[in-house]
Amino acid sequence: MNKLNVIILPVFLLLLLAAGTAYAQDSATVLKGDVPFDFIVADKTLPIGTYTVKEFSAGLTKIQNMESHDVVVVPTVETKNGKQVKPMFVFRRYGEQYYLGQIWNGSTDGRILPKSDKEVQVAKNQAAPQLIYIAAK
Repeated sequence: MNKLNVIILPVFLLLLLAAGTAYAQDSATVLKGDVPFDFIVADKTLPIGTYTVKEFSAGLTKIQNMESHDVVVVPTVETKNGKQVKPMFVFRRYGEQYYLGQIWNGSTDGRILPKSDKEVQVAKNQAAPQLIYIAAK
């Protein structure tokens, strides 16, 4: 019986630790903010609302509307700034269309979202976009 406890207890503790780590990673909100206009991410239009942004896995970011529960998971690329940047969303505006372009989490780290097919088409016929900064927390 004693040998069984020596084997089971460490395995149980390891499983408990792994489950806790997975839960902590899933529940860690990287960013939260209110977006006062509809915007486009990965060719999907998202409505006005409060959004949470979480790192879904390496290279993937989950963007979710808290009210409508719309969710988009997009590939992102990590970027660094030489100084600390306040948490924010950065949008590219062409006319009345807004495209999410960057997410900054309040450190020197940020995420860049690739231009969607829709944005690439719009950008061909427009002047350089206006950058819109929305504070987050």
